[in-house]
Amino acid sequence: MSNLRFQRKLSSKILKSGSKKIILNNSYKQVLKEAYNRNILKNLIRKKIITKKISNFVSKSRKRIRTIKKRSGRSCGQGNVKGTLNARKNIKKKWINKIRLFRKILKKHRYTNKKICKIYSSNFLKHETQPNHYLKIKGNFFNDQKHLKNVLKANRYQLIKLIKTKASNK
Repeated sequence: MSNLRFQRKLSSKILKSGSKKIILNNSYKQVLKEAYNRNILKNLIRKKIITKKISNFVSKSRKRIRTIKKRSGRSCGQGNVKGTLNARKNIKKKWINKIRLFRKILKKHRYTNKKICKIYSSNFLKHETQPNHYLKIKGNFFNDQKHLKNVLKANRYQLIKLIKTKASNK
């Protein structure tokens, strides 16, 4: 089939693949010899006389099994970790998110303190009497949200006591 080199080359351009991937049917040898232009070759491709060899892809079965295992918590131990801790989870971004969350909690707390002061009809306490939680947050004093909320709750009760004592003194 060395004399069908031209047909193989043209059909490879039509099918957009290499000439080695083209399969010519030997039983239609005479028809293939007469095919000299693209239109005739396209008709032969439609009739399945000329076909394209299917390329062997890598199977994804092993990948699927691995992802299923990973979802269930397997193969994620110390031996399978690639990259530093900072590369996997950016420490600075983690810190920024923590600070933002704490400041949001403080904002809510400040609002509730204003409400408390309105209820007991007294002026806002000065900055000296209230501990500066913003600086404590910046200095990484609080371990987590729960710790901060507990400190704020204790501070709120102190505030109410102070307001009540001031009101009773008047």
